[in-house]
Amino acid sequence: FEEIRKEHWYKPRLLWYVDLVTVLASKGLRSEVDKACSYLKREQLEPDTEGFNLLLKALLDAGFTQLTLDCFRLMKLWDSDPDRITYTTLIKGLESLGKMELSAGIRLEAENDYGSLDFVDEVEMEQACTSSS
Repeated sequence: FEEIRKEHWYKPRLLWYVDLVTVLASKGLRSEVDKACSYLKREQLEPDTEGFNLLLKALLDAGFTQLTLDCFRLMKLWDSDPDRITYTTLIKGLESLGKMELSAGIRLEAENDYGSLDFVDEVEMEQACTSSS
């Protein structure tokens, strides 16, 4: 991937990073996931809330708490506005990792954006229904 990034035809895509992180994490290659995320921070990408949601989920599923939060900050920096799925993914993912203080901070931010957190359970139910179909 490092070599591909140097090619003249290379154009960064967030979904490539999602796939790369998913594969590397599934193989237990933690340092390679760190490296991929460091490359991501140097890219110039278009806003992509859906792509970031997938990346955040992949990182949380692999237990990368700090990288997840770094990518969440990057998401906002690149004008990819967090949506209800973003907040639900972060809140539920952090709680499943036992990171209650971090989850509480995200909950507060979500409340500031949306007023209520009723959507956290609603989004989770919608995702469960969609994945079982």
